[in-house]
Amino acid sequence: WMVSPPEIVHGMVRSAGLQESQLNIHGLDALPLESFEVVTPVENLQVSERTRIDEVHLLPSEDARRALARLGVAESIADRFNEAGGHAVTFVTARRMFEAEQEALQRIDVALAWLAVGARYGSALWPDGTPRRHERAASRAAPRRGAMAWVRGLMTSRQWIRTPQLVAEASSFALDSPAQHAGAQHLRLIKVQERQAALALRRAAADGEPMQSITAIWEALEFYVAGVAVPESFSREQLRSLRRAVPKDLPSALRARALNEVNRLNEPPLMARLRVASELDGVMLSDAEWDLLSRLRRARNEAVHGAQHTTVGEAEIELGVSIVARLLLHRAYRRRIELDRSDDGRQ
Repeated sequence: WMVSPPEIVHGMVRSAGLQESQLNIHGLDALPLESFEVVTPVENLQVSERTRIDEVHLLPSEDARRALARLGVAESIADRFNEAGGHAVTFVTARRMFEAEQEALQRIDVALAWLAVGARYGSALWPDGTPRRHERAASRAAPRRGAMAWVRGLMTSRQWIRTPQLVAEASSFALDSPAQHAGAQHLRLIKVQERQAALALRRAAADGEPMQSITAIWEALEFYVAGVAVPESFSREQLRSLRRAVPKDLPSALRARALNEVNRLNEPPLMARLRVASELDGVMLSDAEWDLLSRLRRARNEAVHGAQHTTVGEAEIELGVSIVARLLLHRAYRRRIELDRSDDGRQ
């Protein structure tokens, strides 16, 4: 309703995976700055009265139903929106509806995650000392955001209701082609670390929150390089000489820390181990792909050390997932080749 063609195009192409730097849409910069109300259904949640979690308000489902009824939304859309037991609403200031939607959904996801944290809190008293009511069945429930989002500008009344996932939504996985399950016959050959890498990669591909996906990608890569040997950079004699050079009159804690750092000088960086592992598995990554993995690593490290935002886009995360999948399949294939060669040798 009242959404201009440039903004419709912007929402569609951003949903398809293009980044802001790739776009030049005439008329988009003329959109006014305003506050947007963003409402989403919440599953596994029952709300009896309006409840606030920081900037997110949780509403009884009746409130959203009445609002949609006044708007005159088609029944097929309203039913999908109203089937949840509660709704979440927050307010975001932005120029573009897509930006307001993305910021609001991330804020709502964090609020719902915090509800889950509180549900799993394992003490009879809250940190302030007040008693906590515990219901085992309720504590195991995990509220999650539904598939739809309603975004409404409070000044211009422009609004949409849509599913904010990528335009190319996931379909059912078809096993009618051998290519769709390549390497499945090699699964029994992979080690426990590679199984954990596969589980982490599945989580990276399924999670819509960028930093969670990036973290899962690097969890998968850390499992992938486990046990990979890299040539030592320094000899034992060099390290022994360095240890002897550490002054003995240093405070004990400082001297122990210095000796520990010397002992770790031969521990290779993760990226160096990754390069060795990829070469062993016969995977030739391009310079651009290595640069992408480095950016993903940097984004993860910056977040761990206090950065607030990541500049890595959704398309880059998807490519990162694809690279790790290639590494894992080549690892399984290499193990199969090695097994065949060993069998031939015994024969």
